[in-house]
Amino acid sequence: MVAWTCFSFQKILYNKIMKFIHTMVILSVAYISQSQASPWTCEDIRPIWDSATDLSRERALNASAVARFRSLLQSCQGRVSPSLSLANFNRLAERADINEFQNREREFRLGLRSDVQRIRAVGLRAGIASHRLDQINNSRRPRQSCQSYDYRDRLPPIRNQGSLDWCFGHVAADLASFRLGQSVSAYDSAILGHANQNSQLFGIVGLVRGDYAGFENGGQGPMALREMLSQGVCLSSQLRENDLHYERGVRELRQELERTFAMAASVQETGNTCVGLCEVTMSERIRQAAPQLSQAQIQTVIRQSSVNDFMSELQRQACRNRTPLTGSVRKHKTTNVETLYRVVNEQLASGNIVGVAYDADVISGRERSSSSDVGHESSIVGQRWNSQTERCELLLRNSWGADCSGGRREITCESDGHQWIPAYTLLDASNEVYYLQ
Repeated sequence: MVAWTCFSFQKILYNKIMKFIHTMVILSVAYISQSQASPWTCEDIRPIWDSATDLSRERALNASAVARFRSLLQSCQGRVSPSLSLANFNRLAERADINEFQNREREFRLGLRSDVQRIRAVGLRAGIASHRLDQINNSRRPRQSCQSYDYRDRLPPIRNQGSLDWCFGHVAADLASFRLGQSVSAYDSAILGHANQNSQLFGIVGLVRGDYAGFENGGQGPMALREMLSQGVCLSSQLRENDLHYERGVRELRQELERTFAMAASVQETGNTCVGLCEVTMSERIRQAAPQLSQAQIQTVIRQSSVNDFMSELQRQACRNRTPLTGSVRKHKTTNVETLYRVVNEQLASGNIVGVAYDADVISGRERSSSSDVGHESSIVGQRWNSQTERCELLLRNSWGADCSGGRREITCESDGHQWIPAYTLLDASNEVYYLQ
């Protein structure tokens, strides 16, 4: 059984920082190329090479810088590693151009873009045969297959998974919230998803036996949904994620619990239960996180739990009255972009939203490490045709809070945290979509 390792905000932030450093190096190379006072030498080849080989994707090096670098490679032949040759550099650049053209061509033929002149320009740069370029035309009328839908207003504000790899719980909660018209607890959804993976409840997540390293690991949205269909859902009004310092992660929460319980134990010999001052402290925390619990239920959570089972007892008490969820989970697992888009388009057209598993590097702009590296889940809640870029875009609902700035240039970040991303870009990095039927 495979579990996704959802990308948290911290991981994306790291990716963005690395992306920024990479871009700055490239821009520095371009700047240096303009400066006669800082001539390149053979020792400069390696760092420049590492920054310049992905020309097709970045395009930050201008034409004169590329020409100058090629000249440097020619003059340094025999004095640097044979792998750093002009021929190899040209092959890498040509391969990048060809890959870009092939991606644009596939996107066009799927009806997801119509910028013919730009596609042809990339093809000419890549040395594509003229007869193949002549086959590209507007006969598909892509805009007709990309109708506008926007369902974000039927969902609660975007939440933040923080340092936890619980994106799958957020997507499951989104799909359930959309179906019920009520905000479903993503915290509870993630717990159910972990339990569904044949793990002891919180054994995998670390609050049963004290080994909490696995608590932040990801899961799978369809599994969480099936458990929600079986047990019912817990509403956000019953169990509020952010009031449990959810955005800071479970490690911090566990440490706070340990300190509080230890404080009680130091006042009087109570074993590992919570009484006295500890009870007062935790009572207020529970009241914020689970406002529907009565004082008696709060006392039960505090007095009958220890630091190792506090979280499971809180969930059990807060989510005692579950709301039924009806339907079935439909999952389509494939790397075929056309099939994935057909499913997404059909569901959006029918008034439904879709969960998608994909490589989050398409958001940060980093180069994907492999075609099978799928480690994040989000919700697709809309679609539009972008007349400026002449491309079909999907509205992506992530779980990183309202700030979605700093991604790749072709992604539009909305003020509420939603992102418009080209449909082909997203689905080409995906291998699964799923929804509630």
